[in-house]
This record gives sequence, structure tokens and C-alpha cells, in this order.
Amino acid sequence: MRDEPGGATTKEQWWQRLDPVTLVIAVAVVLFALANSRSTKITWIVASSRAPLFVVIAICVAGGFAAGYLSARRAAKSG
Repeated sequence: MRDEPGGATTKEQWWQRLDPVTLVIAVAVVLFALANSRSTKITWIVASSRAPLFVVIAICVAGGFAAGYLSARRAAKSG
């Protein structure tokens, strides 16, 4: 096994390079998704639809991260 520039060896598997905290978080996310896989009604302004609850939560989290990222970039440019 020779060393690569990133510190990983060529024979290592990808899961051997992961941090244990990352694995715990990944397992928690999978368990959360399985526990919240029941379909829920989403009411829009003019219509409604159905989607699994974890999808709705994931979209909201992604939207929050995007809004925070854009807000921070805008604040950094102006300040």
C-alpha cells in the first residue's frame, strides 16, 4: 500500500477513510428517513400534492442552507 498525496493509501476502501461521527450522522439520517416515509399532503397556493415527509423536510433544509449561504455571501461582499 503506497501513500497518496491526500494521505490515503491506494488499497483502503472508502468506508475505512470516514470519520466515525460522519457514519453516525449518516445512519441517523437513514433512520430518520425510514421513520418519516409516510406520505403527507402539501398545500400550495393554488393546488396540493403528496410527498414523503422526509422529502419535505429535506427540501426545507436545503432551502434554508441556500438562503443562509446566499445571505452570508451578500453580507461578505458588502462588508
